[in-house]
Amino acid sequence: MLYCIVAGIVTWTMYWKGKAYRREGLLFGVFLEIVFVTRFALEFIKNDQEAFEAGHVLNMGQWLSIPFILLGIYLIVRAYRRPLLPEVTTTPNSKVEKRK
Repeated sequence: MLYCIVAGIVTWTMYWKGKAYRREGLLFGVFLEIVFVTRFALEFIKNDQEAFEAGHVLNMGQWLSIPFILLGIYLIVRAYRRPLLPEVTTTPNSKVEKRK
């Protein structure tokens, strides 16, 4: 569970301090990488849950983590290839235009 807390702290810091919200998909990609790479690594020290996993190099948890690791990599790469989203600034006296 500690890695989930770390993932939350890292993405929160990236959002508020690093302005990662300007790169669409970056925060979710980083979150996926932290959670599923850690899960993949932790599965090496875990006992097999099913008998059929005994002879395999990778167990079921690792196989299920691989698509999410690849998705995270894709989102991070895509976020850096796209232009930055404009930064939205508001002032206390700004008026919001109503749509008709």
